[in-house]
Amino acid sequence: MSELRKKYKAIFWDWNGTLLDDLSFCIGCINQMIEARSLNPLDREGYRHVFGFPVKAYYEKVGFDFEKEPWDKVAMEFMHLYWDGMKSCSVFPDAKRTLSGVRAAGLKQYVLSAMEQDSLRDLVDFY
Repeated sequence: MSELRKKYKAIFWDWNGTLLDDLSFCIGCINQMIEARSLNPLDREGYRHVFGFPVKAYYEKVGFDFEKEPWDKVAMEFMHLYWDGMKSCSVFPDAKRTLSGVRAAGLKQYVLSAMEQDSLRDLVDFY
């Protein structure tokens, strides 16, 4: 790890899917919403194929019709499902060891996410 300090001053980590293993949980959340609208459910490959930013475009690819229901309502529905169960997820097995090693090397670390900042802080503190 001392070699890291020679090359880098800081490391930026992505939260969802890099440190936090929440892929299956996210697929379960979106599939609950999809089922309620009689759309085709996603498997891991399908999810990875369509997921992207802006998130609204991802929902449209899945089949949500924002002429029939407002985007804000759909986005909040997902957030409620996510927040109700997200603490059932876990960090990837080597995440804590890797983060500790990077800290021991003296590098600054930052966690990034599309999630709202205070919510992200709460989750990082929880895990």
